[in-house]
Amino acid sequence: MKCRIITTIMAVGLLGTPCAAVANNFHVVLNGFSQEVHAADGYDGVTGTSARTFAWWYRSHVTPFPSVWGLAWWGGTGGHAQWSVQLESSGEGGINLEITKTKIAWDTQRNPVMASLQDGQWHHVVITAPEAGTMGDIRLYLDGDLIPIVAVRGGSLTNSYNTGSGFIFRVGARNLGNHANADIDEVALWNVELSAMAVAEIFNGGTPTDLTQPGSSYTSAANLQLYWGFEEGAGLTTADVSGHGHSGVLIAGDTIDSWGTIPPGSGSDSDGDGFLDGFDNCPDDFNPGQEDADLDQIGDACDPFPENPNNDLAQCEVDLAVRENSNAQLTRDLLASQVRVAELEIALDQCLNPPIPPTQCSDGIDNDDDGSIDLEDRQCLSAEQDSEKHRNR
Repeated sequence: MKCRIITTIMAVGLLGTPCAAVANNFHVVLNGFSQEVHAADGYDGVTGTSARTFAWWYRSHVTPFPSVWGLAWWGGTGGHAQWSVQLESSGEGGINLEITKTKIAWDTQRNPVMASLQDGQWHHVVITAPEAGTMGDIRLYLDGDLIPIVAVRGGSLTNSYNTGSGFIFRVGARNLGNHANADIDEVALWNVELSAMAVAEIFNGGTPTDLTQPGSSYTSAANLQLYWGFEEGAGLTTADVSGHGHSGVLIAGDTIDSWGTIPPGSGSDSDGDGFLDGFDNCPDDFNPGQEDADLDQIGDACDPFPENPNNDLAQCEVDLAVRENSNAQLTRDLLASQVRVAELEIALDQCLNPPIPPTQCSDGIDNDDDGSIDLEDRQCLSAEQDSEKHRNR
């Protein structure tokens, strides 16, 4: 089975070469109070200042962000020796990375998209770090996209990391417990920093790929150090398909109930653009490039205001403009009506009080012999009827 890789780097759709889709029929189910998965051989993860990438698929069983859940933990104690990935409620909820004396977070308060982690849907999360880097060099990607804003909860972004050894690599908890109440699948660890394009490629529009096979941008299959696909569907162990033999063992698990059958990639792609509906920014419109000019998580293909990230405000502005135009038209109509009323009033007055037309006797001669010349005697009455006769004689 093949899958088409589509990425959205810098809002430009890049069609890559096909990649192999992983056989994905099962996932592990963690109960939130006792279950976690350990490396059965005691493997303690990528240590020292080595580059690394940690990736996993995650689906929460509950909506609120927890006080703290351990998602992955390995390393040692003291200094900057541990590497602890946690889900926490601080900053309205998000993912925290704690390295003993330094803690950074990608939270909902600064990155609203992080709220989607608790929506009950599958999400792909990747954390990358370069060789001999600092906390400020660490990157987190959610569903193929870089989460840009990092909060510092303690320490400094200039602090380095130097992961110790001695504690077993685990997912679903940290060394103090804090078990995750969630489904987990496709856990992978590399000893290289994956690029943004490689991350987008392995996200693959919401359908997991076979990480043991390279793609066009993903070229680090040989650098896999651990890869748990959870394809067993029963029992208490999962194979490490990276080839390094770090099989996982489900602690406090159930041979049947600890396995689920609705893994990531099992949704539908209604518009056939290569992105499952839950990850498609326009699930009903074919848009393989997933262009989103205003970065509001609504694709340009279905965004009524593709250049304004606040669609509610933009719609209000449109409604206001329409209302203003309507009011202006009403004002114009009212003024026109007032002019018409004035015209009708003048016409009515002229009808009721018609002007007296000049008569033909107004010729400057005293035609009615009343003692007044006609220019002064405007009514031109007969001498007997004209009062001017009496006034002028």
